[in-house]
Amino acid sequence: MKTQSLERRKPKHERILEAIRQEIESGVLPHGAALASEAQLCEKLKASRGPIRQALAELQRRGLVKARPGKGSFVHNPVAVAPKAAVKQLLVLVNSVGATPSNFVAHELIDGLSRAVEEAGEKYRLSFQFHRNPSIIEPDSIQGCHGVVMAPFTHDGIRAMRELAERLTVPVVSVYNRLDATGASQFYVDHEAGAFDATDLLFRYGHRRIAMLGEPAISPGPAATEREAGFLRAAKSAGLNEDEARIVRVGVDPMVARGNIERLLRQADRPTALVVAGGVITPIALDAIRAAGLSVPRDLSIIAVDDTVEAAMNVPRLTVVKIPLIHLSRLGISSLIAQTGVGSATQGPVSLGLKPEIVMAQSIAPVVQRA
Repeated sequence: MKTQSLERRKPKHERILEAIRQEIESGVLPHGAALASEAQLCEKLKASRGPIRQALAELQRRGLVKARPGKGSFVHNPVAVAPKAAVKQLLVLVNSVGATPSNFVAHELIDGLSRAVEEAGEKYRLSFQFHRNPSIIEPDSIQGCHGVVMAPFTHDGIRAMRELAERLTVPVVSVYNRLDATGASQFYVDHEAGAFDATDLLFRYGHRRIAMLGEPAISPGPAATEREAGFLRAAKSAGLNEDEARIVRVGVDPMVARGNIERLLRQADRPTALVVAGGVITPIALDAIRAAGLSVPRDLSIIAVDDTVEAAMNVPRLTVVKIPLIHLSRLGISSLIAQTGVGSATQGPVSLGLKPEIVMAQSIAPVVQRA
């Protein structure tokens, strides 16, 4: 009742203007429709010509009505005639196989790419294709997309996607691992630097017997290969030989992996520190440590690659090598959007490696020398 009372206090021409405006914006009076004549409006709205003319003049001033001499007044709805921006399709090609650490990263990367596109607005739509064997993808099969994000996780995947990228005519961006395709941008993780920093940190805590728990021995992926290189480089810089710096590729099957880790931890010269080089290995390693009756960090220091739930929930919380997946996703999508926009032809490819960050927690301590 109060609202109606306030409404009645408005001048007559304002109430008429509001009634016509609502009909225009709701679509009752579509763009280009002729308004009723002044006489018809007077009868319909129970008003004299003065308020009707005032309302029409204000509607014209606002651009909602246009008068045509000798023909009358017509609806002009800018919203209805505004051209809608075409939605640009961005395609993500993911190459990941088997129960390997790459699958863990792929899930986070997919989530990051999806969020990055949502932040870019409604002009872009993301779709995904998952391929165990990217070499079978033909350029003609990628129809209707304006740009492609490639996420290769295996050596074969990198080779196949590099060849595909160099045959496509749309912009291409690769993420996570290096693609090194001519004309394509790439935003990759410097896995070697991350592993080097993690291993070097353990050396600075006084550890000499350090082992890396790595991917399965069967065709380790490029990230695993680079992490092993970073681990060995750090060991060499600390003066260790290969016997002192051990790499254990734990195996595909979780039970086999756990058994391999338990055997390592029960050796007389067991490591005093571990670099766990993959998110899916972390829970297996933690189970094996508990089974061996070891305490972290009193008996064994640990640094885990990937900031997993298991690493965060463990007591004590694990020190981790945090992979910048969200930042990587945003950089990749931003680069692709820039290349699909106006003036994109002048932009050259970008190659940027991001160094992982070590997030300290309670799982590392100075080595305790045993008798």
